[in-house]
Formats: sequence, structure tokens, C-alpha cells
Amino acid sequence: MFRSKRVVGAGWSLSLAVAVGLTLWPQLVVPSVRQVAVVLYPDGVSLVQERWPAEVNRGLNLIEIPDLPSTIIESSPHVRVAAEGGKVRILELELLRTVRSREELLSGLVGKTVDLVTDRGSVSGTLQAVVGSDFLLERGGGGLVLVAGQTVREAVLPSGTTVRARPILRLTVESDSQGEVDLDLTYQTTGLGWQARYSAVLEESGTQLQLGAWATIQNGSGRSFERAKVVLVSGLVHRAREAPPGPLFREAATTLAAVSEYPQEEPLFEYYEYELGRLLSLEDGQAKHVPLLADGTVRCNKRYVYEGLRDRNRVRTEIVFVNEKPSGLGRALPAGTVRIFQKTRQGMRLLGEDRIPTVPVGKEVSITTGYAFDLEGKRTLVETRQISPEAREETYAIDIKNSKHELVRVEVLEHLPGDWEIRRSSHPFRKKSATDVQFVVDVPADGQATIQYTAVIHY
Repeated sequence: MFRSKRVVGAGWSLSLAVAVGLTLWPQLVVPSVRQVAVVLYPDGVSLVQERWPAEVNRGLNLIEIPDLPSTIIESSPHVRVAAEGGKVRILELELLRTVRSREELLSGLVGKTVDLVTDRGSVSGTLQAVVGSDFLLERGGGGLVLVAGQTVREAVLPSGTTVRARPILRLTVESDSQGEVDLDLTYQTTGLGWQARYSAVLEESGTQLQLGAWATIQNGSGRSFERAKVVLVSGLVHRAREAPPGPLFREAATTLAAVSEYPQEEPLFEYYEYELGRLLSLEDGQAKHVPLLADGTVRCNKRYVYEGLRDRNRVRTEIVFVNEKPSGLGRALPAGTVRIFQKTRQGMRLLGEDRIPTVPVGKEVSITTGYAFDLEGKRTLVETRQISPEAREETYAIDIKNSKHELVRVEVLEHLPGDWEIRRSSHPFRKKSATDVQFVVDVPADGQATIQYTAVIHY
């Protein structure tokens, strides 16, 4: 018995005659997966580990593991037989991917009869070749015709033609006996990853934050994972060029998932991992949020920074804290987005947001919230002169104007090229690096402060 099925594409369609119950070769299809573990990385290339039970006969067996992610990295699948002591051997492994284009689909039907419906009518014949996007047919009465691909609107394919919705992993195994075996499958896939999202509420005093974090897990792999053990890895993993991250994620529906306890970080080589406390189901096209860091009180400071070469006349505002236990933290923090709010009588107000890198214990965290409304900076090159063929002297004035009714302290960052030295300065300075200089200046209420320095730059 045959059933006809029509598949519609962009500007054209396929009429498929699909064989129902037709077996073209001996095979054993594994019915369902028993265990799933998903190890998620922030770059969207993640690791999946699954255990598939299979009934094997003595001798050669053909096993198909169905419904793999459409974004699977083709070179990554690895299968081993769990605890069989050599009684079951894997002889061959082949990944049968999904058809990616109509040209790829029809190229697998060379030598078979196809009917093409074009803008000018129907053309029937034996497919001889696919040339780019065009199709070479041999008509029944003899003679060849080349059908331009852009004119094709519909193709009627031979009975028995099948189209895979998702990739299939086909195994040829040899067994010394009959019985059930467990196949442990490991592979990598794109479109499946996670990101940390921090939310912080700044107290009115400006010296404390209520900081918490959630992990956003996004699945755009083309396959759902039911009741999976989920592990989040924080850190930058080097990737081989054959497996670059694809488009990270498509738009996804969002859900919240509660957990019984917050995950604790564990060292993993030169990274950290966070294992969630319960099994999660990750639907394809879904973004799911799970708690990562319990809300806690963190001591912080507000800092004003003027960096004229970067920010022109603006003075930026930063919230700064140290990732250590005395400050209220003291655990490895994954890279992610931080949003800082402040509670007012009218409700919550967003103060700003920034991205932080991975933050080890003991490191300072600086979050840029925005630019101060009542502060303004100005950087002026006052004088420059060539003092030798290899050296130039430059004098700069940095003015900070304060319209607040209170004194503020501002850090001023300057960047000097080449081999330099500061000969004269109105304020103390600190050499932060080979190119960076830091000044600190107190600006009076409703007033102004000026830093002036002269540097000699050697070429």
C-alpha cells in the first residue's frame, strides 16, 4: 500500500509517493532513548550524551538511532558499547543527514523517473544529472532536455522516495550472542547553549547590591530533549575550525523552571561547571530560565571615570565590587549580562546594564551603568613641540566640571603611545600599564578641577 504526500517549498513543491511499511534493508531501529545528559557551553556548541538500549541478534546487526538534532556536527558522533567486554563490536558508523536543498534531494534520484512541473508545462523523464540548480532528463522517446531550475514549480518523485526529517545515525554491529545492549552515544551540536543573566538592585545608599543570577538555556538545535541531566560550563573552550559555531539561536518561547537548590560551581580542567539539581526538558525552539545564584547582599562602590579619548565629554558611572567573601560573594562568576536597578517610591528603575567576563574569586568587577548627567569632561592639547628628531613634548589640560551640590571624586584615564615619560604634572599619577596613566581628582560642589601634565613621547 502506498500513500501520497506533498511537501511544499519556496516557490515549488514535491509530490512524494511514500512506501508504508516497506523495508529496503534489514535494520533494527532503536525505539527510545533511556538517559540524556546535555553539557552546555556559552558559545552555542554543546555536548550531548545519550544511552540507547538495543536488542541485537547473534551476528551482524543494523541499528539506526533516529531523530538527532538537525544542527549536529557531522564529525562529532562517537558510540561505544557499555560494559559488554568485547561481545558486541561496532564495525561501521554512518550519519545520514537531512536533505538541505531540492538539488541535493533530486541528485539522489539519478537514474529514476521524475516528473517536473515548470512554468511552461510538465516534463517527464529519467533523471541523468543535476547540474548546479538545473536538471538533465532523458525523455521516454529518446533525447535529452535540460530543465532550468528557476522554472520548476513542482516535482513528482518515484514511489518509495523518503525524506528524513532529522539526521539518523546508522551502526553496523557484530554480536557474539542475542540480547539487549546499551549504546552510549556522544556528539556535539550547535544551536544549544546558555548565558548567565545577573539582576542587581542598588540600595539607596549606593554601597550595597542585592545580586542574583539566572541561567538562560536556549535550544535551537531542531530536536527536543526530555528529562535531561543539564550541566552548564563557564569558560572559553577552544574549537577546531571544522566545527565553528553556527547561528547561535533563533527566536524562542520563554519559560521559567524552578529548582530545588542552586547549583554549586565545580572545577573542570581550566573551567567551572554548574550541575542543575533536577532533570529538565528542553523543547526545540524554547528558552528556559533556571536559578544560578541565590540573591545575596554585596558591598559595592560608585565610581566616576573620565576617559577623554573614548568618551569625549562624558563622564561614565560604574558600580564596582570585589568578588570575595568579605564583600558577599567569593565564588566563580560566569560571563553574562548584568542589569542594575534601583527601587524608588514609584517602583523599580533601570540604572543601566553591562556585560562582565568570567570573574574568578578575588577579582574586581566593574559594571558601567551609563554617564553622569551633572558631570562633564574636556580634554585639550595645550601645546606640542618637537624637541628632537625622535621625541615630542605634549601638554594636556583635562577639565572636570561638577554641577552637583556635593564634592565628587573622578578617576581620569589617559592613553599615551610609544615610549613616554611625564615631566610635569599638577596632580599625582599612577602608571597602570605601558600606555595607560591614571589621575584621581576631587572636584568641588558646583565647581571645576583641572589636571595639567606634560609628557615627552619618544618614537
